[in-house]
Amino acid sequence: MFIKQLSVFIENRKGRLEQVLEVLKNENINIISKLQTGFQYIITDISGKEINKGSSKTNTISLSTENLPNGLYSVSIIAENNTINTKKILIQN
Repeated sequence: MFIKQLSVFIENRKGRLEQVLEVLKNENINIISKLQTGFQYIITDISGKEINKGSSKTNTISLSTENLPNGLYSVSIIAENNTINTKKILIQN
């Protein structure tokens, strides 16, 4: 089985992370880390007009939509390897 993401919440105390990693190791669970060091994004409206664009040096961003009119938009994420992932979003403020 392949799990794309696993979140584990643990106490912030000495040795706790090692305990969790030991349990995963004993269960033959391999952790593969694929770090993405950044990406670019472009937001366009339904007519293709560019509304916003930018970049992030981390793998997450947060954008406010409160100044955008209600409507259908496209968000394109361009990864460092130049792959493009585009999703449609519906904004209803």
